[in-house]
Amino acid sequence: MVKKIVDDERPGPQTCFEYPVTEKGQKQKISLLNKLIELKRVELERTRSEIQKLMNDLKEAS
Repeated sequence: MVKKIVDDERPGPQTCFEYPVTEKGQKQKISLLNKLIELKRVELERTRSEIQKLMNDLKEAS
């Protein structure tokens, strides 16, 4: 049996990870969740940088 971890919180294509339901699969699940956390962290940093750039552009424009 295989379970899925689906990230459907954001628009666009979904991120989906699959792992087997076994003891080894549970370790794989933890690894996949850590990858998902890292993806979200990188996405957050990118968004934060874009917001900072827009704020700087706004300050320069006024």
